[in-house]
Amino acid sequence: VASTDDVLRRLGFSSDEVKQAIDPRCANTYEGGEASGMERLEKFVKAGLATYKQTRDGFLGSDFSSKMSPWMAVGCVSPRTVYWRVARYEDQHGETLDTYWLTFELKWRDFFRFFSVKHGRSIFFITGPAKKSMTWSTKADVFERWRLGETGVPFVDANMRELRLTGFMSNRGRQCVASFLTQDLKLDWRLGAQWFEHTLLDHDVASNYGNWAFAAGVGMRGQRINKFNMAKQAEQYDAEAEYIKTWVPEVAGLPPKYARAPWELSDERRLHAGVPEAYPAGRPVIKPGYSEGARQRNNERVQSEGAKVTAAGFPMAKRRWHRGRNSAYLAS
Repeated sequence: VASTDDVLRRLGFSSDEVKQAIDPRCANTYEGGEASGMERLEKFVKAGLATYKQTRDGFLGSDFSSKMSPWMAVGCVSPRTVYWRVARYEDQHGETLDTYWLTFELKWRDFFRFFSVKHGRSIFFITGPAKKSMTWSTKADVFERWRLGETGVPFVDANMRELRLTGFMSNRGRQCVASFLTQDLKLDWRLGAQWFEHTLLDHDVASNYGNWAFAAGVGMRGQRINKFNMAKQAEQYDAEAEYIKTWVPEVAGLPPKYARAPWELSDERRLHAGVPEAYPAGRPVIKPGYSEGARQRNNERVQSEGAKVTAAGFPMAKRRWHRGRNSAYLAS
């Protein structure tokens, strides 16, 4: 039986590529096959399922999300297997918002398959299923900086580097970098979809192109467009800049506030803190801001609605009813 290395060489990979190991900063080991997939599922059920709703927007660690998508994408483990394993857990420990939310994500996966069946090839067209004409840029140099994690916006760069070096990016990260490419850089959304297709271990056509079409605002007519403020996202989900400093070591010597926004420091102070002149290669493509005024308005809105904030950071006022197998939940 040929070894994996022999197969890779026959497929045309160079010796250096065959020897290339996954980046040591990657928290998970993705080994193909049903046995490895089932082992991962059991590990997450024991270590992460009970708190999934609270941790699902995380960035660091092995169990903040199930990370089952690579095995499902290539058919090693079916989504039904995941669903019924969660159901068995619920039979033993009770149905909770955390268990419900994992199966809710499986339903989103199904949604994009039905969406793709309905709309067919239009999910690949620049106008999307919505047939919406918009002006998009195709600036190669800007796309390259986004692709390589060299935009000068550390939160974006951290996500893009993790993707390029490991084949993984968190759910929150995917939404943020897609918003950044389509809503801030105004680049053709299909460039982002194609790069994800090239790099993601868990790539599947329906979920990838469907999500990108919605990020661009061409998924459905009248849809809501989620334009994420990168400064706010970084502050909310990486307050201590731990994730940023893991993947963008150029800013590791800065306090969290400036690691998230190094452009707020003078060139002299950045150099004194060890930020190399080469980062970024040129000025940041944009400089996201989350002003005190905007922060105050957001806090006032939350308070005026009598809303507390969930562990995931969302105002409770965004709650809506969700129905699980046996229970219903009022949650964001």
